[in-house]
Amino acid sequence: MSTYIFRRLLITIPVLFGIILAVFIVTRILPGSACFALMGERATQAACAAFDAAHGLDRPIPEQFVTYVTSALQGDLGTSFRTSRPVGALLVERIPMTLELRPSNYTKWSTAFHAMCGKFGLLSHLDVVSPTPTDDAWVQADFCIRSWIFGTVSDSVLNLAMTGAQQTAGQLWTAIAALYQANKAPRAVFLSHEFHSLTQGDSSIDEYCVRMKEAADNLRDVGQTITEPNLVLNLLRGLNEKYQSVADNIAAQEPLTFAVARNQLLLKEPNLVNPGVTASVSPGVLILGLVHVSTPTSASYLPGSATRAVPAPLAATHGS
Repeated sequence: MSTYIFRRLLITIPVLFGIILAVFIVTRILPGSACFALMGERATQAACAAFDAAHGLDRPIPEQFVTYVTSALQGDLGTSFRTSRPVGALLVERIPMTLELRPSNYTKWSTAFHAMCGKFGLLSHLDVVSPTPTDDAWVQADFCIRSWIFGTVSDSVLNLAMTGAQQTAGQLWTAIAALYQANKAPRAVFLSHEFHSLTQGDSSIDEYCVRMKEAADNLRDVGQTITEPNLVLNLLRGLNEKYQSVADNIAAQEPLTFAVARNQLLLKEPNLVNPGVTASVSPGVLILGLVHVSTPTSASYLPGSATRAVPAPLAATHGS
């Protein structure tokens, strides 16, 4: 048996090498280039030369292949051309979520796992109160759920929750939940302070909304559920001052929903982050260079103002 396994492993090596070689060749012989595909009309010769140099595409093909294989064997899959992020990190994000001890993602994990068990009609296995059947079909299903838990929970969590081979899926599920729900009262005090003192700071609207929602989920894990109106009001409270006007408009709406508040803030964000000149200027005036630049609060932009700023060339013409 060991000879057979060793022989199969030896056959696997050239197969993997062939796959790596085929992928490398295909990516190099396809028409066009990554630079033109990503940059489009902005892909000048100088820009593409800099792009190729940054990603090692200007090196000889054999050298590129050696670097490609060496990096792959070391677990470095390179950097994505499109996002400029490590490919390994992008792959990890697409793997089903893993329950971690710190930072806690228990709410998301437990919700997803509960849905998966419900999909197959196995929710009763997560209930430790009901009697435990002993028939073969139930035992087999329970082993299946335990294997799901083992595959989606980090070692640090399993080391604290596992008690032995006879532990049922329901007992393991309850032990995991207890890790995140212990000392509820002290944790609720700390998490409540963290939730109500959260501010936007330098975060974008999306980043701020995610942090706020995670803080609310952490409170829910310890039995302190935040209602949606209170979640929205706390979101508006922590916004930067430049969002004050849109925050007042959102607070006056009924009903207050987190999704609507986030969408309205996202619509306002580009105008506040990159404010532009709001005055409309005719093309002829722009060409002649007769535009008088002023702030939106100056008298020349106030509706109904009796005075208007007159460009110097026009004033001289008007006075002659």
